Parts: sequence; C-alpha cells; structure tokens
Amino acid sequence: MNRKYLFCTLVILTFFKPGWGQNFKIYQQRLEYGKQLFWQAKFDSAYNVLKNATLITPPGDQEALFEAYLYLGFVVSRQDSPMTRIKSYLQQAIRIHPNKKINTALIPPDLVELFNNIRKQMVGCLYFITEPENVEMLEIQDENLIYTEISPAQLCGIINEDYEVLFSKKDYEEHIARFRFRPGKIDTIHVTLPLVSTIKKGGSKWWAWVTGGSVVTATAILIKTVIGGGEKVEPLPGPPDRPTPPGQ
Repeated sequence: MNRKYLFCTLVILTFFKPGWGQNFKIYQQRLEYGKQLFWQAKFDSAYNVLKNATLITPPGDQEALFEAYLYLGFVVSRQDSPMTRIKSYLQQAIRIHPNKKINTALIPPDLVELFNNIRKQMVGCLYFITEPENVEMLEIQDENLIYTEISPAQLCGIINEDYEVLFSKKDYEEHIARFRFRPGKIDTIHVTLPLVSTIKKGGSKWWAWVTGGSVVTATAILIKTVIGGGEKVEPLPGPPDRPTPPGQ
C-alpha cells in the first residue's frame, strides 16, 4: 500500500475513533477550570492547569490558546514573578491575536494596563485611506490571509514582521504592497488606485490609465505615508491634474 495513502487513512481513522469527540473537549474544560482557579486566587493550581491546557490545545484553536496564555500571564503577575516571565506569556497571547481586545469590565484595571502596555511595545497600526473608497483590502503574511477590510480601514499587526496588503476594486488596477508596523503608532497611508482599461493596439493588449479622455500609461500605484497620523498631520497634496483632452 502507498505510504502516503496509509498515513492519510490512519489520520482520518484517528479523528473518528471512539471517544475522540469527548477527548476533543478536554482542553476546553481545562482552560475554563484554570480560569476559575485564577479568579479564586489559587494561583499555583491555576498555573498548572493552564500550562497543561496550552500543551493539549489543538494548534488550530487560536482563541483557546490566546485565553490560556493570557491567563498564564495574569497568574504569574499575581505571583510577583519577574517581568520577563510575565511578558513571555502575554507576548505569546498577543502574537496569536494582535487585534484582540480584552474584557475591561471583567479584567482588573492593573492587569488591563499591563496587557495594553506590553501590546503597545509589539503592535502598530496603519490607517488606510484610498481613492476611490470602498476598496477591498486583504492583509497577507507568509502567504496566509490574515483578514480582510473595506477602506477606509485600520489594520494592526506585530512589529518587525512584514505584511502585504492587496488592494482590489472592480474597474481599478489591483496592487499589492509590503508594509511594516511601528510599535504603539498609528500611521496614515493614502493609496490611489489607477483606473484600468484594456486597449487593443497592434493586435496586443496593454494596460493603461484612462483619465479625462486621454490615455496615460499606468506607471505605479500612488502611496503616501504620513508618519504619526492624527491631527498633527499636514494636509496631503491633491491628486495630479487630469490631462486636457486633445482639441480643447
């Protein structure tokens, strides 16, 4: 029997073996029990249960892993552990969900502040304004789709990691650009997508930017970055004047 086929068969049988569904819920029960122990101030027991939950939680369940590492960070904080140890757990949670906001009505203010301070050291945001508006934006990292937004939109991500954003809108030229976030900053990005048209010339097709009745070769997407963003940003120059059509 083909080894690859045999391996796939064994994996499938593993998922459907008796009791697998019950075992699949164990890590969720461990997570909830660990959180319960934390709220009961039984920090040593909570740490052991939550640590075990991170070991048995399926890698695909990002939500559960985020909760487990988040509460591990809270537990070791309450145990007066060194900041390096506290950071290690909270950073793992933030890396799983850079955009995740914690429940400020539930979590004590000092732990909320702790989490936010560490997050600010790791996460930056980009605010995208596009011309035209309502452009679909796909954030991609390592060829994996992170999430999609419609402009104008704010995207946040981990610093020191490259992200690609694909801009797409019907009748406009699609473009992809690489960005990197700055910790604790919201930078404004202005993006102009050229209008695209297919024109036959000499039996071949070529892409052009059609404006004001004249044809201008599409050279590049227009991107303007405003460092810092906010009210202190100087006004951006307007788009270039459209060419005057011949005969006018």
